[in-house]
Formats: sequence, structure tokens, C-alpha cells
Amino acid sequence: WAEVELLETTTDRALSTTLMITPNFGMHNPEAFMVFSDSLTGPLEGLKLEDTIQLVFFHPQWVFRDGGERQEAAANFARRSP
Repeated sequence: WAEVELLETTTDRALSTTLMITPNFGMHNPEAFMVFSDSLTGPLEGLKLEDTIQLVFFHPQWVFRDGGERQEAAANFARRSP
């Protein structure tokens, strides 16, 4: 949560983007990665920060929740990491 505090206390001009890279977490388990993603997004809503801090997640096997049957649909590639 240090990054959230840093983003909230620093001007946009000085800092507007931060990255959290987890190369070995959930690589072969997109469901676990989604649980992890939700665990980070949920508290921002509780703190009413979801309008000022946007979390975007990328995963090599990303599939939108409604896109399971369309695994290779073009929209799913928007959030896939290399």
C-alpha cells in the first residue's frame, strides 16, 4: 500500500504511473491471478480511490470473464502480457 500512498501524496506531474511486476506469480494459473487482482482492487473501492487510481492487470493467458468460450477472441489480447 506504500505505492497507493505515494500516488496519493505526489503530484501527477511528478508521478502518475507505477508498475508492480510479478513474473512468477500465477503464471500458469490465471484464476489465482484474478483472485490476486480482485484483492488489490477491492480495497481501493472501500477507500473511495477507484476514481483516482486505476489498476490494470496483464496476464499471458488473460480471458475476459465472459470470453471463456472465445479464448482466442481479439478482445482478450488487449490485456495479455508477452
